[in-house]
Amino acid sequence: MSKLATFAFLVAFFGFCFKPIWDSDTWWHIASGQWIVKNHQIPSTDPFGVYSTVDRVRNDTVLRGQWGGQVLLYFAEEFGGNCAVIFLRASILTLTLFLMLLRARSSGASMLASWLVLIPTALLALGYTSDRPQLFSYLFAALVFALVDRFVSVKNGWILAPIPVIGVLWSNIHAGFLIAVATLAIYCSMDAMSRLAGMFREKEQEKNPAEPPVRRSDPKVRNYSLYAVTVIFVTASLLNANGLTTYSYLFDFEGTNLQNATSEYMSSFRLHEFGYYLPQVWIVLIFSAGVVSCFGLFKHSKSELAVLVFLLFAGAFYYRYFAFVSFISGPYIAVGLSTLFRPSLSERLENALHGVVAATAVVALVIGISYQAAFSDGVDKKMFPVEAMDSLGKSPGKIFNHMQWGGFLLWKLNDAAHIYIDGRVLDREKYARYTNMLWATPPGLQLFEEEHFDVVAIPASNRFTGERYPLPMYLEQTHKWDLVFERDGNLVYRRKVEN
Repeated sequence: MSKLATFAFLVAFFGFCFKPIWDSDTWWHIASGQWIVKNHQIPSTDPFGVYSTVDRVRNDTVLRGQWGGQVLLYFAEEFGGNCAVIFLRASILTLTLFLMLLRARSSGASMLASWLVLIPTALLALGYTSDRPQLFSYLFAALVFALVDRFVSVKNGWILAPIPVIGVLWSNIHAGFLIAVATLAIYCSMDAMSRLAGMFREKEQEKNPAEPPVRRSDPKVRNYSLYAVTVIFVTASLLNANGLTTYSYLFDFEGTNLQNATSEYMSSFRLHEFGYYLPQVWIVLIFSAGVVSCFGLFKHSKSELAVLVFLLFAGAFYYRYFAFVSFISGPYIAVGLSTLFRPSLSERLENALHGVVAATAVVALVIGISYQAAFSDGVDKKMFPVEAMDSLGKSPGKIFNHMQWGGFLLWKLNDAAHIYIDGRVLDREKYARYTNMLWATPPGLQLFEEEHFDVVAIPASNRFTGERYPLPMYLEQTHKWDLVFERDGNLVYRRKVEN
């Protein structure tokens, strides 16, 4: 029954992950991957000509630090279009979730505790369905710690052999490998301290034979393969386009205005302020379970406890890192809860639990399919100007566009795209100018007229707050622009031809 429940749950999760592309950054990632493949090089400056001057940290991080992930996304798009990109995303997330469950069960967590962690993680993970290179970070993180957990269980150093290879691949796909560097270092450090404490206790026992005997460590346990592999992993991760500077860029980005303006770096407990009430509930549940499980992990494994505390701390401050709270330490939370409460269910009750999980998953999937919320491909037309592309024409000229549309226009218009901005934000000053123009401030309107745009393509209002942008009102008042497209809140204006 447990296998049936697991299968039904994972199929339902896969189905809800299989939904139209909605993330605005997806398109410039794919466009970048296409450029890399066609030119056989990694760009050092903006290959699309959107940004003339760039911020060094953003430039290397965005253009060079994710090139492998961008190429993989492009290959998926080239192979099977939008459907292949969506399939790749759903497969990665489902496999990551499956690894979580396997790790929890193989580490001794009860089925009840495993479901208590897995279900809210899955519901929260439905918000991680953006098609970006960071998807691969989720899978690699779960895979690395699956290997670590297996090594701890069987004490065979060869199990860790794939980790350095993962380090090379991961560091060329996404900077999320830094999370693995930090967590592996913490894991090894705490393990080393535990070993030293054990050795000290053994020596004290030798000096005081009258004391109750202390069980000596099994020599097989003293396997330092993990320490060596961690060092090799860190070294291998330097084999990327940015080399050692990848580490320094992480600190250079901290505290900058751009970081403060990026929603992914807000506190995980502020999601409700943006209307994300259900994700906020799942975060509170996972975080609370993590805090409670610390008391159980203290008896079980100090190394796992240290990793969990670190991730809870990082995830609380930055929503960007909260995914790793579950994907890396979710199984540890389940183990901690099992150790602390030792929940035991009779075979009948456990079968009943699995039956409820399976039935709920099937019903949810049927409803999701009927409302096109599951197993639905394509592009989210509410997010991108899909239907407005014909109004732009093949050579639209110089476009003032909404930043969230920039990547989509780059991908669809290709060489004909002369957009103003996109989500890479390689130039912070340009972002400030864009904001002033969009909100039609006096300095912004002056900048707008100086740019001599041919087309304006923007949504009528902010998708988060619903507040209407003032720029369309200005365009209508000047009588120099024609509204050539208006549908579902998407607007396209073209400058009138002067007689």
